[in-house]
Amino acid sequence: VYSLKEGLPDNTIYSILPDQQGKLWVTTNKGIARFDPSNERVRIFKTEHGLPGDEFNRFHHIRLRNNKLVFGGTDGWIVFDPIDITEDKFEPTIALTNLRLNNEAIVPAAEGSELELPLNTTKELILSYEKNTLNISFAGLEFTQPQDLLYRYQLIGYDKDWVNAGSERQATYTKLPPGNYTFLVNASNTTGKWSPFVKSIKIKVDSPWWSSRIAYLCYLLIMISLITIFIRIRVSRALMKNSMRLKEKEAIHLKELDEIKTRFFSNITHEFRTPLTLIMGPAETLKVVQPDPAKQRQLAETIVSNSRQLLVLINRLLDLSKLEAKAMKLHGQRGDPAAVIKNVINSFFHDSEKRHVELWFKNFSAPRDCFFYPEALERIVYNLVSNALKFTHAGGKVVVSMNYSEDAMLLSVEDNGVGIPLKKLPYIYDRFYQAGDPANVSNEAADKGTGIGLSIVKELVTLLKGSIEVSSGVDTPSGTVFNLVLPVIKIIAVPAITPGEETETSNNDQPEKPQILIVEDNAELAEFVRDTLQGEYQVKTAVNGSEGLAAALEFMPDLIVSDVMMPVMDGFEFTSKLRNDIRTTHIPVILLTAKTGHENMVEGLNNGADDYLTKPFSPAELTLKIRNHLSRQEKLRTKLKAEFADKQLATVTDHSEKEETVEDVFLLKLYASIDEHLDDSLFGVDQIAAIMNISRSSLHRKLKALTGMSTTEVVRNYRLRKATEFLRAGFTSSETAYKSGFGSPAYFTKSFREVYGVTPGEYVG
Repeated sequence: VYSLKEGLPDNTIYSILPDQQGKLWVTTNKGIARFDPSNERVRIFKTEHGLPGDEFNRFHHIRLRNNKLVFGGTDGWIVFDPIDITEDKFEPTIALTNLRLNNEAIVPAAEGSELELPLNTTKELILSYEKNTLNISFAGLEFTQPQDLLYRYQLIGYDKDWVNAGSERQATYTKLPPGNYTFLVNASNTTGKWSPFVKSIKIKVDSPWWSSRIAYLCYLLIMISLITIFIRIRVSRALMKNSMRLKEKEAIHLKELDEIKTRFFSNITHEFRTPLTLIMGPAETLKVVQPDPAKQRQLAETIVSNSRQLLVLINRLLDLSKLEAKAMKLHGQRGDPAAVIKNVINSFFHDSEKRHVELWFKNFSAPRDCFFYPEALERIVYNLVSNALKFTHAGGKVVVSMNYSEDAMLLSVEDNGVGIPLKKLPYIYDRFYQAGDPANVSNEAADKGTGIGLSIVKELVTLLKGSIEVSSGVDTPSGTVFNLVLPVIKIIAVPAITPGEETETSNNDQPEKPQILIVEDNAELAEFVRDTLQGEYQVKTAVNGSEGLAAALEFMPDLIVSDVMMPVMDGFEFTSKLRNDIRTTHIPVILLTAKTGHENMVEGLNNGADDYLTKPFSPAELTLKIRNHLSRQEKLRTKLKAEFADKQLATVTDHSEKEETVEDVFLLKLYASIDEHLDDSLFGVDQIAAIMNISRSSLHRKLKALTGMSTTEVVRNYRLRKATEFLRAGFTSSETAYKSGFGSPAYFTKSFREVYGVTPGEYVG
């Protein structure tokens, strides 16, 4: 159970005797050991402790009556009293005695030495990464029996716990990693009790240059660079592969397009040859022979019919070139869209009778007066009906239906023909694409189409900001149905006002109608907007921005509706000039244009426009926008007019002065000019108009638009506002009258009572 490992001097025991304290005394051939069963501690005694010899005999032991113990050995007998053996209470300190690095002794203060001072007085030891194998020697400062001292050490940062060195007086560490450490060493006394004094020294092993922070940062940068280069190479290769694929696809697409164009020109040539043959043949017949009137009429009808067909083909080619060049211009006009559709359908009745196909037009709404684009509508209907007739067999039916929603026309073209396969539906609007099967086409003259009809329809619908949907199925009774939604602008009928009613209105002194200025270069559209607004507003027109600017300064309208694209001066420049002129800054501007891009809208708003309306527009929307802007203007006028009275009423009641809230530049300049001539009773409308560089009538209209008051009322009320300040400052009523620009105290008192309901004296009291 107990052996050298537990501290005995030897594993062979010769004698064992207990003393009166319960401790066991054990003899061996290497001295006597005292074993304490309570804590299993062992203390060894040898010749250096006073024994005659270290080797004892077996069974040579006895305990005397006086509790002394007797042991016999090869060198004689020993007799002792265990009570006389005391514990060592000395607490030795410890010193560091020697340092070896990479098995080389280090001499303090030598050239190139890591020690500037003796090792025992050194607080920190700094080592290079090359000298990281170190041996530290140490010794306990106990000089009576130093051989009995025990040692333990620990390198914090490397050792997890104390390392028991026994009587060894050195510690060795091999290949210490770079880092910061603290070396601790502790010694016991001769009885094995650890001293509280612990010697320590800090040790720092520097990192090699390739393991420093800068090095790791460089490694990181190199790694990032390599990864970036790798990614770029991969991306470059991927882009190259994609580019090659795209070029390959482009080459295939160009080849297919070339084949399609070749087929297209072959088809269009065939399309031209047929009507030309049917024109030239009858013409030659009429030139050579003189047929009877019936035959002559038949030949003439053949010539006219094929001339129209040839014209249709030429128009399609022209439309195609205009759409490709983005040069297709649509011209709107006022009228009934149903009449245009009916005329187009009537032109197909002769062709439908020849094909034995029924052609119907169903109008589910009453005639409506609208602003729309008849040319585009005519081409859309013509292409759809022509396509439907071409793919409808004899005995079939083609139905064109139309109706209205609030601001759009709903158009439907339905046939019960051969239909379009579902897999081909997504491509029917592609240019030169032909979804029909030549075997299913009902007329030999049209057995090869050009493949541009539906493409033109799609482009025109998109240009009109409409929508088109198609549903179809092959060999089904439903055939093909095209549903379109095309915007139109409904014209609101305005009840006429008889001269008698107008005179009566004027005589009854009813409020003036707000003035609206329309700046539009399209005469038809300007007339349309004028008719829309005429009943509720006074409307004036100008054909460009330059004339509009002159009209705005002359009439001072309540609101301006302006186009953007105009000759001489466009809408953006016109709006900017209005905003930069102090006389017209208050006038709201609504820009009316066909430019729908976001950047155009932002440019218009940056130039000072209050609102933006794109063509085609709803008259109801325009009317509501105008009404809302004028309503806001009226609320601002009411607020400014109330400020004169409300602020002064508060002053009358609590004598507290409130700050001005006027922010209009024109009003601020007006008030400044009145302040400058406040005590001048002759300073009035004419002088203000001259200072503001504006006519009397324009000044009156602008102030009426801003405050709802005449110029005289604004000047008087502003003088009265200043008068209240003089009265509160202690001036008399007469002094205040002259200081605020009133010609006489009596007129001042009268005006003060009219505005505030009290006399100046009552106000001060």
